[in-house]
Amino acid sequence: MIASRSGSPKCTIDIVQSKARINIRLEFWEIDERNKKGETLWMEDKIQEALTSFSEATKLEPDNAVALYKEGAALISLDRYSEGLEIIQKAIILKPRDAVGFVRKASQQ
Repeated sequence: MIASRSGSPKCTIDIVQSKARINIRLEFWEIDERNKKGETLWMEDKIQEALTSFSEATKLEPDNAVALYKEGAALISLDRYSEGLEIIQKAIILKPRDAVGFVRKASQQ
């Protein structure tokens, strides 16, 4: 354990925990921003670019079911069905209660 200048290990732990909270918040913000950017690109019919944005979100948080669903839907829209379905299945495993919604949305793409 590294002590602060005052020699207090608790102070150091508090600083480390604060930095961890900031990093987690930044990561969630980045995921949200990538998903929003992907949605905007999707609406502009720039599916390949939207896929890139959604893929960046899933790299930041591989267990984010919403980001996985969006990545899978983009792949399906690009006629990459097996890849898209595989990713949507991961989303369904992570959030089984949302499975019907994921499937309905994917079928409307």
